Amino acid sequence: MFVFSNFIYRMWVGKEIKVPLTVSAVMAAYVIINGWCGIFSQFLNGVGKIKLQLYSGILGALINIPLAIFLGKHLGIYGVVMSTAILGIISAVWSPIQYMKIINNKAKGIWNK
Repeated sequence: MFVFSNFIYRMWVGKEIKVPLTVSAVMAAYVIINGWCGIFSQFLNGVGKIKLQLYSGILGALINIPLAIFLGKHLGIYGVVMSTAILGIISAVWSPIQYMKIINNKAKGIWNK
């Protein structure tokens, strides 16, 4: 989609509206991060280990709005999308760790809840 984004945007919203390539790039990064996290999220939901996801989701929601406002003021729409992608990286790090701990029967504490 990123490769053809300008063509798709022209078909979708017309020639009058220009979507910067940086917005498309950050959206592509967000989709990749979200897809990666989805793999582990589905497993963790399936085995009922959702407490860490809950805490991460609440913390992310609390941070995302002020971060989006801050980055939006400094970078424009690009910054708003970037804030969500940045916070997605947090889940992209911890969710595979939790997955591996559960698979290897080494999950203890918050990793096993």
